[in-house]
Amino acid sequence: DDEINLKLILPSKSNVDISLLNIQGETVYFQSFPDIMSGLNIYSLDTKDLNNGMYFIKINTGQTQEIKRILKF
Repeated sequence: DDEINLKLILPSKSNVDISLLNIQGETVYFQSFPDIMSGLNIYSLDTKDLNNGMYFIKINTGQTQEIKRILKF
């Protein structure tokens, strides 16, 4: 699939940074979203230009940081 859908549930209004890193730890995508409202937020990342392989998504809200592993086929 050439798209990643992220669902974020924020307890309060936050700045959100989303990074996509390759297996070597290099950032291949970064976007900052200022003042995101609390509640459910959905983001779509276009991955059509990325090679197949393993990547890591890092989501930082200023209060928490989460890292998830994804595979692109």
